Amino acid sequence: MEIKTKLLNARISAFKIRSLINLIRNEYLLNAINILKFINKKGSYILLKLLKNIVNNVKNKNLKNLIKLKIYKISAEKGKIIKKIFYRAKGRSDFIHKRFSNIFIYLK
Repeated sequence: MEIKTKLLNARISAFKIRSLINLIRNEYLLNAINILKFINKKGSYILLKLLKNIVNNVKNKNLKNLIKLKIYKISAEKGKIIKKIFYRAKGRSDFIHKRFSNIFIYLK
């Protein structure tokens, strides 16, 4: 049985979170949580929150044994982009791109 979860519009760019995703790909769920606890980055807190949410859902629904659950597919894709105008000198302006990402996790 496959367990799917997703987080849409996470306030971090997909480029920044992919380095953390590569660390926990093909790991067991509880081992991935232990790995992310010791990484001091914004993306690790987002992923840790998402994995703890999966643990609570599995416990409430009594779906499977937590020790056997393995992350077999995880990805971060580009989400929406908010563009803000940043005014500069001499009448110029630049855009500030605030990037979001969509995170998908599949467990077996």
